[in-house]
Amino acid sequence: MKFLYINFLYFLLGFSFIILPPSLSISGKDIYVQRQNIKQQKVEETSVIQLLLMAEMYLDLGNLGQVNRILNKIPEEGNIKFYKKVIEANLAARLGEYTQAITLYEQLQERLTGKIRFRLIFNHIQTLRERSSYYLWQASEELDPQSLQALEQLAKRDRQTSLQLARDNKTDLEIASILFQLSPTEVNREQLIQEAIAEEDSQTKIETLLALGEHTEAIATATRLNEPRFLSWVYGEQGKQYLQDGKLNEALASLRKAQLFANQARDHFALAQWQGHLGRLHQQLGRPDQAKVSYQVAVYAIEQIRKDVAGYRVNPLLYQQIQPILRDYLKLLLKSPQEADLKMAIKIQQLELLSELDSYFRSWCDLAPQPVNQVRQDTAIIYTIILDEQLHLIVRTDSGYYHQSVAIAQVQLNQLIYDWRKTLADPVRDRYIDGGRALYDLLIQPIHALIEGKKRLVFIQDGRLRTVPMAALIDQHHTFLLERYAISYSLGLSTRRSSGSLKRALVAGVVNNSIESLPNVNQEVMALKDLLRADVLLGSQLSKSSLQSRLQTPYDVLHLATRNQLESNVEQSRLTLGTQEITLLEFEQLLRQRSSRITFLNLSACDTATGNPAAVLGLTGIGFRTGIDNTMGSLWAVSDQSTVEFMIEFYRQLQQTPHDFSESLRQAQLQAINQDSNELRPFSWAGFILLTNHYE
Repeated sequence: MKFLYINFLYFLLGFSFIILPPSLSISGKDIYVQRQNIKQQKVEETSVIQLLLMAEMYLDLGNLGQVNRILNKIPEEGNIKFYKKVIEANLAARLGEYTQAITLYEQLQERLTGKIRFRLIFNHIQTLRERSSYYLWQASEELDPQSLQALEQLAKRDRQTSLQLARDNKTDLEIASILFQLSPTEVNREQLIQEAIAEEDSQTKIETLLALGEHTEAIATATRLNEPRFLSWVYGEQGKQYLQDGKLNEALASLRKAQLFANQARDHFALAQWQGHLGRLHQQLGRPDQAKVSYQVAVYAIEQIRKDVAGYRVNPLLYQQIQPILRDYLKLLLKSPQEADLKMAIKIQQLELLSELDSYFRSWCDLAPQPVNQVRQDTAIIYTIILDEQLHLIVRTDSGYYHQSVAIAQVQLNQLIYDWRKTLADPVRDRYIDGGRALYDLLIQPIHALIEGKKRLVFIQDGRLRTVPMAALIDQHHTFLLERYAISYSLGLSTRRSSGSLKRALVAGVVNNSIESLPNVNQEVMALKDLLRADVLLGSQLSKSSLQSRLQTPYDVLHLATRNQLESNVEQSRLTLGTQEITLLEFEQLLRQRSSRITFLNLSACDTATGNPAAVLGLTGIGFRTGIDNTMGSLWAVSDQSTVEFMIEFYRQLQQTPHDFSESLRQAQLQAINQDSNELRPFSWAGFILLTNHYE
């Protein structure tokens, strides 16, 4: 579904659909001057009306942290409280907090009338459309039939609600323009265009013309307003339409103008979009070198976005806008790659992974990770990249970079991975062998000669490959990959170097929670207390506040023997602490507030949504985003007793080889295989994975 162009700036910079009292409205001609004045004002020195105006402008500029600061200074009194609620609703929509935004819109519509009410309904419709798009994006990553059906039904519900709202309020010009996008036959496009042309020149007029596909008049309006950001949007939209219609030379001219105006406006998000389209256009024109230049500028713009808003909340759909640009660049780089192309492909994959994590956690990571400069002689780093018709393997060793491609459709590979994931998590039947062999032949056999003689493999995985453990891959001799190599996973970025010994540990556990009983947790906690000489929080002693308090004491190891459910939506991902459940976002904040570093985090009882790569992002990202070097967790729920025995063995091994987490994990897994023939089944040991930010 095509959104209004203005929705780009729900993600970062631009149109905010703010509604203010008539006395606060600003014409498009004055917007630039007002914005400059606001930048020079101090929040403490302004009236309530000025604060509302400042909040609007900062939201328009994408400075969401400043919006929150200003809103906290606006009192809840008289009619002002309604206008404050309007800004709060629009802020929630910008952050992707759709349910909160929609609830506020519904409440406010009952209180306000006239044009203000129509603008609220306009925002309400747009937020429903965006939430529908979010559900569909989640559905595109989902292979579980029940989850897929549920997401599609939610998306359909929001589409139908937005369509009905547009129909009921089509007397308003802006809402009628949305109805044109939702159901073109229900309105008279030419009549709407003439009505829009008759309006005073403004940002809203441009939005309406663009929604109706009238680019010539939109360009004329933006030219009269002489605002670079407006000019960038209108020329960019025109260029996209030309590209869609196959008018390549016209598209080239419009997109070049769009990127020039985006540069003038310092609108990095728009710059990334237009350079991405220019990259595709140059490829169609047979100019691969020029396409690479365009993509490189797009990458620069995306990196600038990250610097500009590090630490702020972001809309979860931002990644959906960035990903196609980076994927197209990867396809170009990996056609016939030289070493420089492989290095750039790794950089692009890392940027994509970071952006995906930011989107999942709803905020930009403010760490400054550094690429890995050296690789140990006994280690091979394996980067997997899944494109439409090919799987690409990039291997980095101490002697250089190597590339192999395997012809397989992405749809076919994803289904193979999903099916194998289900068989691995089956504690009873041995159906995992065929899938393990098939994936070994795709992932390991093509690079066997490159990794022969190495002791450690570090995987930087793409897409659905994150959901399965490489340890359980099986070769033609029925040997598991872990029997030959110590295996870990990474984002391919190093945040710091592990040092010192693992002297102090905190072990926490919950025997009973609201979902199930974990009777052996007490045994696990007490055994680790003795083994690690650890401090303990058990049962009712464990809560969010008690854990936060304990983490003001320096600990090298934090082990949580609690049931943790990780879902594709971060707000539904939860950890159990005593009688409390906290979200993964709350846990991230708790870890950020600790007084000193943690070297190792162990979430021994995780369960990730079946086969969903987004769900694994919670496990992948929590350590990296909070500056923890090594994180261990499980891809699926393992029996309580098996987990106890496995964890005790893991820590015994770790005491013998401190900081060699991957080898300690391997030895514990080998012990599980060797001690009982029933344990050859990967269910009880393969789900435990190690994620590291340091392997030089």
